[in-house]
Amino acid sequence: MERFVVNRLLSVCVLAFTLSGLGGASVAEAAPLSQAEREEIAATMGSNTAKQYCGGYPLGGAMEKGMMQTFLSRNLEISMMDQIDLDDKEIGIAFFENLFADAFKLCPGKARAIWRQMAEM
Repeated sequence: MERFVVNRLLSVCVLAFTLSGLGGASVAEAAPLSQAEREEIAATMGSNTAKQYCGGYPLGGAMEKGMMQTFLSRNLEISMMDQIDLDDKEIGIAFFENLFADAFKLCPGKARAIWRQMAEM
């Protein structure tokens, strides 16, 4: 269930960037990222998601904002988002490990509800 939600959020983000004109490059133009780069980007997305979540956004909105924030702050082409597959074990671990670690540091009381909110998405 959570894979579906995360992959759906990635699709929404790609669509939003493309429609807003920020996604000018096509998938064919995106330079391939190494596994280490993909894991590092996923870890940053997890941290940014935690910051947004603890800042008051619901989990789904925090995930969208965290992902967009990561890509914009790194000047990454939006077409590179396809390379960040959270179903990949190492990439998924990097994302969720940072999401939970940072959420429990920033807002431990609220962070306890993350699993429940994921199940409700």
